Amino acid sequence: MKTKCAITAIVLLAIGTGSVTAGSIRCQGKIIRDDQIKPLSEAQVREKCGKPAVEAFRSLTYKTEVNVTKVLRFNDAGELESITEQVGE
Repeated sequence: MKTKCAITAIVLLAIGTGSVTAGSIRCQGKIIRDDQIKPLSEAQVREKCGKPAVEAFRSLTYKTEVNVTKVLRFNDAGELESITEQVGE
């Protein structure tokens, strides 16, 4: 019973920690995070990550792994606001 409680606690901690973790993407060996003190501009992201797979209004989508994409969203000022991961087809 104690083992089940310990495992449950670990899983809950892992889930909770994941929700506050910043989004990130690796481009040219560097990690870009969406919680940087000075956000990158869209031009800086393009310079580091190259041409995106998809371009939309205030967002760039990059394929990073098989079935994994990263969507980078920019605010009205053109600064990186969030990075989300999508797993799927």
